[in-house]
Amino acid sequence: WEKLNDIEETLWADQNQKDETMKELKRGGIFSQIEESFKVKERTIKQTKNKDKREKTPTKSFLPRDIAQQFGINLHMFSQYSPEQFVLKVLQCDNEILQNSTALEFFTREDLVNVIQSLRRAFDPYSTDYLSEDGPSKDPAELDRPDRIFLELCYNLQYYWYERSFCLFTLTTYERDYYDFIYRLQKIDDVIQKLRHGTRFKSILYIIVEIGNYMNKRPAEGIKLSSLNKLAFVKSSVDKNTSFLHFLERIIRVKYPDLYGFTDDLSKVEDIGKISLDHLEQECNEFRSKIDEVVRILKEGKLSDHSRLHPKDLIVEKITYKIRRAKVKSDLLQDQFKLINIDLKKLMSHFGEDFNDSEAKNSFFQHFIEFSVNFKKCAKENIEREDSQRVYEQRKNMLESRQRTASNLNSDLQGEEEDAVDVLLAKLRGTEEKPGLVRRRKSTRYTADAAAQTRKHPKKRPIPAGSNGVLFERTQAMLKDTQNI
Repeated sequence: WEKLNDIEETLWADQNQKDETMKELKRGGIFSQIEESFKVKERTIKQTKNKDKREKTPTKSFLPRDIAQQFGINLHMFSQYSPEQFVLKVLQCDNEILQNSTALEFFTREDLVNVIQSLRRAFDPYSTDYLSEDGPSKDPAELDRPDRIFLELCYNLQYYWYERSFCLFTLTTYERDYYDFIYRLQKIDDVIQKLRHGTRFKSILYIIVEIGNYMNKRPAEGIKLSSLNKLAFVKSSVDKNTSFLHFLERIIRVKYPDLYGFTDDLSKVEDIGKISLDHLEQECNEFRSKIDEVVRILKEGKLSDHSRLHPKDLIVEKITYKIRRAKVKSDLLQDQFKLINIDLKKLMSHFGEDFNDSEAKNSFFQHFIEFSVNFKKCAKENIEREDSQRVYEQRKNMLESRQRTASNLNSDLQGEEEDAVDVLLAKLRGTEEKPGLVRRRKSTRYTADAAAQTRKHPKKRPIPAGSNGVLFERTQAMLKDTQNI
């Protein structure tokens, strides 16, 4: 660690606490434990290297290059052990081996359990018959590390090497597979119970049927689930962008808000969309077959005769207690699957589907998923369309309001201009008449003059008595008044 030299005014300046801590550690024997656990060992690496260099001799390899590379890749975590130490660990079923599923799966490879004839001829002089204790004619130390491991395990134990590797790999990985199956079966069971006891989706189906019967000439008592996905293809005669499903979504959202959350009930169905019931059933049967095969190998197969096994091999002792647990879980898994099938059959019958039809069984949940997805899509499109229409109406109302305001403002300005003209005329005449009275008098005089002119000249079109006529009359009056001045 990094040392701190200047400890003044720091927490390390408390010498009393240091002394007390030192005394407590001594009384508790902590220092003696430290010496035992972390004592310094003398390094002898140089001597080992010199020995290796002195004894290092060329080795031989008979394995194909790809297999030898696979030994290095899959067993690299055991590279610190010599070939003899590693082989002994495998034979004694050491926990370090049993906990490494990669190595156990590697041992079950086809090219390791079925030795080809050319490799038999190459490894035969180095092999040992562990039953008769006949030694090899050639020293196995001449072989490379991958070849030596292959010789001691795959070749010398070829009588039962496949059965041994298969049992070990199956019993060390079955729990992972078991809990994966149980997890998927539980998800299916949750969906079945949700659909069986849910009321909102059932009400939605009744609404669809009744609306459909109203539209069709021949009413239906019920519909298949596959009919739900056809609703999106029934287009409106008014708007081709609107389907029956769009209409249905709007009706349910507005008129039946308490049923609108039925998509939440179907959310669990979407979680099992990628689970194939036939594939799951096949995997469960394969799982049980593997466990049964391990039981058979242990009771009647090659592992049942202990006299034919390697003297140092502890495979039987290690897997005996594991196989009992595996058999129990295999039976539980089968029982769970049977119960799921029974409940699924009842649910499919509840919705009018045939459980014995393999295609109907595999696509059963898919109908719910597609309907839920399409319904949500229509809901999104409807809401976006309604929002756009709402914005359009707001802008339209705002423009109309602005137009009305501008019209009123123009009227007020026109009135103010007329009042200003009347005031100006009154000042020119030197009178103090009110603008409104002057305006009315002028308008009356103009109307009378216009009537008189009409009588004198009936064919001459009179000047209108509206706002334009009044303005014209006032202009004429202002000119006369100006001439009089």
